[in-house]
Amino acid sequence: MKPLLPSAPRGFTLVELLIVMAIMTILVGIGAASFHSISSASSLSSAREAALAEFTQARQLALARRLPVEVRLYQLPSYEAHDTGSPTVFRAMQTFLLDPDAGTNAVDKVVYFPKPVIVSTNAAASPLLQQQTQTGSFLLPVIRANYRYIPILFNIDGLPASLTATNSFFTLVLAHAAIKAGNLPANFVTLQLDPLTGRIFHYAP
Repeated sequence: MKPLLPSAPRGFTLVELLIVMAIMTILVGIGAASFHSISSASSLSSAREAALAEFTQARQLALARRLPVEVRLYQLPSYEAHDTGSPTVFRAMQTFLLDPDAGTNAVDKVVYFPKPVIVSTNAAASPLLQQQTQTGSFLLPVIRANYRYIPILFNIDGLPASLTATNSFFTLVLAHAAIKAGNLPANFVTLQLDPLTGRIFHYAP
């Protein structure tokens, strides 16, 4: 009887290689989608914290200085327009002290929401935005005077002026997930100023 010779190692067939490649493609796609979802949620959280801090600062400053304070929601060119297009998207804010002796002065730098977060202009989701935008003379970095804004005024008692329970809130969304047919997207943050206390609250899914 002849001795048995070791068999040559068996390689992968073309079909097996294609199956492995397909599985790897699916896994990469799932990973990319998960990363995008996590990144979007992180951007919304950062924008929420920035807005909460800005409104809290404005209220405290009005109480401490006994002067009106104005928070401006800036309407800027879209992210894709790179600061050169017409103002179409609310995606930044800044606080101003209104001093009758020293004039109107910014108390901080412009706070930009992280891309792709914007304020929804849907009337039901952001009734606070349903007022006439104003043109500012204060020049912003890079954008200069290419912007408009909506003012939110805090009186010397720390209460927001001209706001009621029905028009005191706005909603942050992702630019690629706008509100359609009145339905909120999967990820959003609604911020509301309490007209009775001036405090800011937020709601998220």
